[in-house]
Amino acid sequence: MEEEKLKTSNPKGAGRKWFDGKDEKSIVAKLEYTASLDASIEECLFYADISVHSYYRYIKVHPDFAIKLEKLRQKPVLKARQAVNEKMGENFNNAMDYLKRKKRKEFADNVDLTSDGEKIEGVSVTIVHETGTKGDNGVREDIPEQSKDNLQSGGNGEQ
Repeated sequence: MEEEKLKTSNPKGAGRKWFDGKDEKSIVAKLEYTASLDASIEECLFYADISVHSYYRYIKVHPDFAIKLEKLRQKPVLKARQAVNEKMGENFNNAMDYLKRKKRKEFADNVDLTSDGEKIEGVSVTIVHETGTKGDNGVREDIPEQSKDNLQSGGNGEQ
């Protein structure tokens, strides 16, 4: 009885169509093509003329397709790497540019000796804007007298 109810309430082909009724094969081909150009998801959807909601609804049911698109996005990188390798012997600069990017510690022009490429935390810079007026001697008038003496003597407290 329950099987009959399912069959009659949802006959084959009923429900919302993929990509609002547009040809699924055509949309998938457009998504694959733009992904192979390393386009962003937004750019792929624009080219295929589908909504974000339609895309994610499709990916939810076809998770392997999302993996395929990610793999296709590597195609331009591989092609560029191939071109670099083929042309590397023609020009010393091409070879050095490649090494500077791939082996930054050894070949980069600006080798980082202090942080080994890691982000340095806790460094802050504060820019202070002078608001007081300067007197005849070039020292701000709103600075206490003791500080004026330090400024005039070079900041070391000696006169």
